Amino acid sequence: MKKGKWNLKKNDKNLVRGKFMLKGNIGFVAPLDETVEDVFIPQEGINEAMNGDIVDVYVSRRNGRTYGTVEKISERRHSEVTGLIDLRRREYVLVTKQATYPIKLQIDKKRFRDEIISPGFYATAEILEFPTAYAAGVGRLVNIIGKAGDPAVEIEAAKASWGIGAEFPKDVIKEAKHIPDRITPDDLNDRLDLRNLKIFTIDPTDARDFDDALSIRTVNQKGAVVYEIGVHISDVSHYVKAGSILDREAYKRGTSVYLPGKVIPMLPEKLSNGVCSLVEGADRLAISVLIELDRNFVPVRHKFARTVILSRRRFTYEEADEILSSGSGDFAEELGLFKKIAEKRFAERLARGAVDLELPEDKPILDLEGRVIDMHQIERTWSHRLVEEMMLLANELTARAMKERGIFRVHEDPAPEKIVEFRRLSSFLGGPSKGSVQTIIEFFRGKPYQRLIEFSALRSMQEARYSANNLGHYGLALSAYTHFTSPIRRYPDLIVHRILMGERVGSLNEVARHSSMKEREAMEAEREALQIRYLEYAAKKLGETAKGFVDYIAKDGLYIQLESGPRGFLPSNELGTEKFFYDKRSAALVGARSGRTIRIGMELETIISSVDISSRRLYLSPVEKSVNKIQGIMKRRNKNEFRKIHHRRRRR
Repeated sequence: MKKGKWNLKKNDKNLVRGKFMLKGNIGFVAPLDETVEDVFIPQEGINEAMNGDIVDVYVSRRNGRTYGTVEKISERRHSEVTGLIDLRRREYVLVTKQATYPIKLQIDKKRFRDEIISPGFYATAEILEFPTAYAAGVGRLVNIIGKAGDPAVEIEAAKASWGIGAEFPKDVIKEAKHIPDRITPDDLNDRLDLRNLKIFTIDPTDARDFDDALSIRTVNQKGAVVYEIGVHISDVSHYVKAGSILDREAYKRGTSVYLPGKVIPMLPEKLSNGVCSLVEGADRLAISVLIELDRNFVPVRHKFARTVILSRRRFTYEEADEILSSGSGDFAEELGLFKKIAEKRFAERLARGAVDLELPEDKPILDLEGRVIDMHQIERTWSHRLVEEMMLLANELTARAMKERGIFRVHEDPAPEKIVEFRRLSSFLGGPSKGSVQTIIEFFRGKPYQRLIEFSALRSMQEARYSANNLGHYGLALSAYTHFTSPIRRYPDLIVHRILMGERVGSLNEVARHSSMKEREAMEAEREALQIRYLEYAAKKLGETAKGFVDYIAKDGLYIQLESGPRGFLPSNELGTEKFFYDKRSAALVGARSGRTIRIGMELETIISSVDISSRRLYLSPVEKSVNKIQGIMKRRNKNEFRKIHHRRRRR
């Protein structure tokens, strides 16, 4: 089942309730009814809605498009907002990304007598009156974060804007303190003791919360060799009871948030880095899935059990890769077997139509004072794939075990028009015009346009989310999938554990909707924080050259995806003395005199000209020889197309 389109006639109107999401000056509403697609809300239809509000929307159709208008605010999401202080008509106001209208600030001058209150400073305010189309809102100033432009301040403001708080309430900390630091004899009742197994973990160097571990052993069964894999996941549900203060806080947060140099955990450190973390050399409670494979590595049976385990070794990815490469060292036999199984499962996954992207992942390297000193690109190696494939297997088996009632990780099919657009881009770049998304990705792998194609493939697909209904997973080509393997940092995994162990759970629809929303907010905060760190690093490289490709063409310029780092913007007025116009039909910038045409995918050598951290923009200028090269090549290639474009312009 996938989301249906709005099938409206010209004058039809439908009322739908959903969650409002503000993106710049426009919005979208994700209906609470999962069977219909998101509704686009133009600026004039937003009215008084703020980001995250539950709203009632009238959906109508005009000029061949579906639009929504917010008619009623059913539930307000925010009691506080964060934004930039501005001075308008001699009054301080807060301009925030959470609303389209400003908020007048009430300031307690005694409380803030030693603080700088000035335009260009980030602040947080408690909402007293919500803004409307006719009047600004009113808010009480509660905190001044700092001056815009400072990377640390920008990240704190981004966290606050997305509702991400680091401090746990006192009652949460108090409840966590009552949890023992070690497991007790009573904890072992009705548990399978697996402490004799050779269990290990593989994680990043700076990891602190270890929620998954692996084991594998060879078993001689009736004269035949079989393998038993163990995927052991921290039993967070043993400590975080349904309805407890800890549980309510975990639900509220929904997920851990990973910012450069800092983790904002879903659970207090006493649990996330302590008794729930599968650290080396300590007995820990787990929920294990034990999977029997035949000699060809085909799963034949499996079982889930509450267990007690002991991790014998904590590997970093680099250490595991070194052993896989050399074939010697601790757990060399086990790691080698896991790699063979992972290779087979990866090949099978691609064969059934799954999508595999190799998008680069960058990690900022910070000094002791929290400033960026370098950017490190994380390489996806076989130690990463090994862990990934075992987690995918455990999650798939868990989804099957839940059958009908559960929290599923769903990824619906892309919209047909998005696939058509993706194939058209592939054809333009010299690739296939037919075939699956993965077929096209494989064609470009190792070629100059690989990153462009993979970014385009990602944008053509829908976002994965949580649902109480099993809608399948397009990207993994699975009929059922869930999240089971990270209960320390994802609330849905904790609910799945309770379901597996036969515990009663509440409204799964509400858990799924809330978890999807919190995941989206966390991802936005993580992206924004990473962009801030990118820009902080780029500010040290002003005047240096940077290669990239045209990723998107706007009316006023080019968005360039750099080889290393973020997107940059190259204004069209930087492209030379002649004027460029945007030709909508060919989606290109065209020189008014020469017909020089700049298209998506074209490689450019640019100069980093300026950085604006507050607006999250990196500005580029062309290297002159790069422009000359473009001018010569594109003039010859597009002479005929230039005539066609200008012929269309004259006809208009």
